[in-house]
Amino acid sequence: MKRLKIRATCLLLFLLMSSLLGGAQSLAADKELKIKIDEGYNGKIKSGRGYPIKVTLTNDGPDFSGDMLASFASAENMGGARAVRIDLPSGLTKTYEVSLPGYNEHMYNPYQQNRAGIITVYEGDWKKGKKAKLSGKNQLRPNLISQDEVTIGLLSENPDRMVALKLATISGRSSHVVDLAKESVPAEAEGLDFFDYIVVDDFPLTVLSEEQQAAVLKWVEEGGILLAGGTAKSPSQGWGLLEPMLPLAIERAGEIKDLSFLTMQEDEKLAAESLAIREGTLRNGAEAINTVEHRPIVAMKQAGRGEVWQTSFSLGEEPLSSWPSYSKWLGSLLSKSYDISSGIYSEGVYPSLYHSIGSENELFSASQISPLFLVIVMVIYLILAVPVLYVILKKKDKREHAWWIIPALSVLVSTLIFGIGAKDRIASPRLAESGIFKADGEGGLNGVYAASILTNRGGDYQLSLPKDGFDGVPAYDVQDITADNSVKLAVIGESVQTNDYHFRNVEFWSTRSLVGNAGMKDKGQFTIDLNQKEKKLTGIIENQFSFDFEETFLWTGREVINLGPLKRGGTISVSRQLSRNFMTGPAEGHDLYSHVTGANALRLKKEVMADAILNLGLTKQGKTNEPIIFGFTKADLMKADLKGKKEKNERLSLIFQSFKAEGDIRGAFSLKNESLKIDLDAIDGSVVETMDSYNQIGLENGTYEVAFTLPEQLDLAKASFDSITFDTLGYAFLEVWILDQTNNQFVQIAGGRDELEDRPERFVSSKGEIKVKMAKNAP
Repeated sequence: MKRLKIRATCLLLFLLMSSLLGGAQSLAADKELKIKIDEGYNGKIKSGRGYPIKVTLTNDGPDFSGDMLASFASAENMGGARAVRIDLPSGLTKTYEVSLPGYNEHMYNPYQQNRAGIITVYEGDWKKGKKAKLSGKNQLRPNLISQDEVTIGLLSENPDRMVALKLATISGRSSHVVDLAKESVPAEAEGLDFFDYIVVDDFPLTVLSEEQQAAVLKWVEEGGILLAGGTAKSPSQGWGLLEPMLPLAIERAGEIKDLSFLTMQEDEKLAAESLAIREGTLRNGAEAINTVEHRPIVAMKQAGRGEVWQTSFSLGEEPLSSWPSYSKWLGSLLSKSYDISSGIYSEGVYPSLYHSIGSENELFSASQISPLFLVIVMVIYLILAVPVLYVILKKKDKREHAWWIIPALSVLVSTLIFGIGAKDRIASPRLAESGIFKADGEGGLNGVYAASILTNRGGDYQLSLPKDGFDGVPAYDVQDITADNSVKLAVIGESVQTNDYHFRNVEFWSTRSLVGNAGMKDKGQFTIDLNQKEKKLTGIIENQFSFDFEETFLWTGREVINLGPLKRGGTISVSRQLSRNFMTGPAEGHDLYSHVTGANALRLKKEVMADAILNLGLTKQGKTNEPIIFGFTKADLMKADLKGKKEKNERLSLIFQSFKAEGDIRGAFSLKNESLKIDLDAIDGSVVETMDSYNQIGLENGTYEVAFTLPEQLDLAKASFDSITFDTLGYAFLEVWILDQTNNQFVQIAGGRDELEDRPERFVSSKGEIKVKMAKNAP
């Protein structure tokens, strides 16, 4: 009877377990989500550039709540995953958009089937939740477009009118145009990094969400180029948040009949006899590129590190849209702001930032133990351990205790030395911050930033920064980051006001870093009132920033002058002798602390940051050739917070601002290459290598135009020119012409060393520009 009961009980348990297991299997099956991924723009991305992805999830089971992680690997030592919160009720389909940092084409791994990233979904929080089963491909496999193609995003209600844009050649490179709509504009600036340009033609930006408009604005401030056409429909197109950035304030409708600014070749017949425009006035800081009948037709204004170009006419209107030479004119216009060397670097902006300031930022200061201290400690130890200990133990007849006293004394001394040397690393984690920012003169700062953590023990660390102020990528002291393992190293989440960087399973005494673009509003500016007479510079500089500078400098050409500290609200009276009787933009070959001898870690860091101004191209805007004032501050600009830790901070930021040098240049002088701003534009051909440190550039066979811009301080109305000298020795396959500004004709220059002395002023434009055409024909 007992056996029957036992069997019955076992049967009931078996049926119950089977029911539970079946229910669990059914529940697991119900938790499966269908996934579909759209990468980049029409499935395409550009190496080293940020891009958006759209992940569509379908839930055919019960309600689902959890986190989605999108992993990425931007370089061999950079990567992580972005976290997105998911709430997906039963029976619904939702699309989630995420912007990822640039993917390096050299990171492609044949064993990973060219996998650029992986999508993982967790039920519940990603830290503790379980992976959900996904039906469909969860791997990112975008197509890469050529680095040589110029990428353009087109916002137009009728993109067919802009066929000429799609046929345009920009600095010798073909264009890849993407037709954008409201739905395809990402809400994060990082997703727009794919584009070299964004062109707006009869498209009201106010139809975009505030987040999308803010993304476009931030993309420009971080170095993007926006071309805005005048609307053909109404005086006000609806520019939304971008309205203050536009160089022209449109006032009324008008018409122009002089269309010579559109002429691309001699005796060219234009498309029409007149052109409808929207007349406007230049805003503060804007520059007229083309003027007709005293009215600005094409204008440009700098915005952060980027530029906004604007035409007073609609870009897609007839008769321009059907004019055969219109694509050539558009290409020429866009070429004026294109960085021709941008296509030769495929690793993207983040590796460049890491090598320029990130790696240096990881060199934390440490407690120093002097050799003299070590000698004294060792002498005292030897005295205590040998004669003193011997005498004491002999006197007390306890010499048998020497076997443990001597080792204990050794451990004590070693612990003392270790504690003194490592006290900074043991007590608390360290946080180092470095930033390089350009002041726009209107209170804004825009530039690059790096933050590094040095751990004092193993575990997880969370570094939080303002959401609107910084976009960064995690970096590590390892060199094998892939899409597979990056999610195990760092996860980027967000709260209401911050982006949170979660570094996972960090080792004891290890570093983790962030590098990226950063920007701030309402921080202040320098007020600069300097005047130069011959080689004497006088005037004042006022600090209207909300913080102090421990050192300030003036940088002109290769000359850097230390002006001393500058307190908040304070002024510096300048009375200095310069080496030249004119000032120009910064040039390589400077020495920040030439008067200081001896090694100093802080001075070396400042030298590296000053070099990064040029290495990262932070001063390359427009064709200005202006000196700068810069200073170093330890102010807490970024408000970085190491959550749950009492970290020790080391902060250093460099802030610079350009200015126009006032004063007359008198007497004879020579201008050499380092005194000129040089811009290269390819008519046909491309750059294969740049060596900025040696002022050299490698070019393919082709035709190029080079513009040399004279110092801003030079008053062309009063200046007279004796000669212009060219030296082409060693370049047998190079032909050179110089543009005669009086008749718009190129004059060929003889090979070798040639000196133009016949009215050389005719080769200088009213804006101080000398234009040269070169043809390379190497076999």
